[in-house]
Amino acid sequence: MDGFRWDYFDQQNLDFPGFRRMFKTGVKAEYMIPDFPSLSYPNYYSIMTGLHVESHGMVGNFMYDEKHKQKFLAGINVAHKHPFWWDDGEPLWVSAEKQNKRVHMYYWPGCEAVIRGVKPTYCREYNILLTPHVRQMKNAIIESIPLFKNDSADVVGIYLETPDKYGHKYGVNSEKLNHALEEVDQGVMFLQNKLKENGLEDKVNVMIFSDHGMTNVSDSRVVNLTTVIDMADIDVIMDSGPTVYVWPKNNKIDKVYNDIKRFRHPRLQVYQKEEIPERWFCRHHYRIPPILLVADSGWYIVHPTLKQIFSYFDSGQMRGHHGYDNIGKDMRAIFVANGPDFKTNMIAKPFHNVHLYQIMCHILDIKAAPNNGSWSHVREMLRYPPAVPVTKPPINPSSSTVTKEGVKSNASSFKCQSDLKLCFNMMLLLLVVSFIKKSVKQLV
Repeated sequence: MDGFRWDYFDQQNLDFPGFRRMFKTGVKAEYMIPDFPSLSYPNYYSIMTGLHVESHGMVGNFMYDEKHKQKFLAGINVAHKHPFWWDDGEPLWVSAEKQNKRVHMYYWPGCEAVIRGVKPTYCREYNILLTPHVRQMKNAIIESIPLFKNDSADVVGIYLETPDKYGHKYGVNSEKLNHALEEVDQGVMFLQNKLKENGLEDKVNVMIFSDHGMTNVSDSRVVNLTTVIDMADIDVIMDSGPTVYVWPKNNKIDKVYNDIKRFRHPRLQVYQKEEIPERWFCRHHYRIPPILLVADSGWYIVHPTLKQIFSYFDSGQMRGHHGYDNIGKDMRAIFVANGPDFKTNMIAKPFHNVHLYQIMCHILDIKAAPNNGSWSHVREMLRYPPAVPVTKPPINPSSSTVTKEGVKSNASSFKCQSDLKLCFNMMLLLLVVSFIKKSVKQLV
């Protein structure tokens, strides 16, 4: 479920019986750390590939690719389906399909693209004009349960946008967002009940996780660059709000950079590419622009081509946003899981979202593609972790680009339960809902 902030669970005026049921029977992380920028597409892909942004190349919701002279507009334009946007990473559904697993995806951004020559068995495409809400989530669950029972699917993913949409439109702590969160919880309870009704409650692992959090914005906290940036110096400028990507014309990088620096806004950070903090793992991909602008949390950058805070689908000025420094509290995401592979009634330490891909591959009993994840951060949550922790050579601190030599696969042996059952697994991204089913394996 896109945009579900880590501390929504702590609001005293809200009740989450569906989630609380999962807390008692499984694992809840204190919080999960998104990749920078804490935007949707970068974190969709960090979660599903186990790679940082500079390794998988999905560097924003709105991107420009200088090599191909193309723009990516958050799933709006047809160009977003071109494989070159996606091919630097291998998402879970591609890893699974390559190893003879059948993957069904509902509204999941990216499933419509051919990635490394592969598409999922089934993809119901995401439509930005038809937001997937709890009703669509429930319908997808109803369709998916039989796929597991009749052994016609191994992985099912369902994307849910409700928390993000209402967070943007009405802001954190708004009455309408809170009502939407309670509806989301009803969807989680619906899922749990359907699993029980179908005899799958003890055979299915459910993982719920979000891509990022949310914070409030307003027109009283605006960094106004409309008279600071001279568009005669600019080739391309993308996005607004928390982050802005700037490609100056040839020989204009220093001029544009110095113009913005001289503005000296206390809530604005201005970076040339080589100055971007290493801890963001967002410097070394070729799609990172020559100049990156980052606002402090809750502040909103406007510029000559986007001169005001975005109107959210013509419903008025947005009240919430994300994309800020990924260590900020408001950007934290959630992780909740239960099922035969997970311990019960456990609060896990915070971890970074790139560590999830290897768990999913482990549950599916498939070989993971090279990734930035580490078992040391997540193995404590599993009842049956890899028999021997995977040791990886350290990634070069000046670059997190993954190579076959630099990061080893995290594939490992699997044990489900002490009987000869089919082991079913379901992931829920609170941004996405996913089910994973495992192959039958005799335990020794």
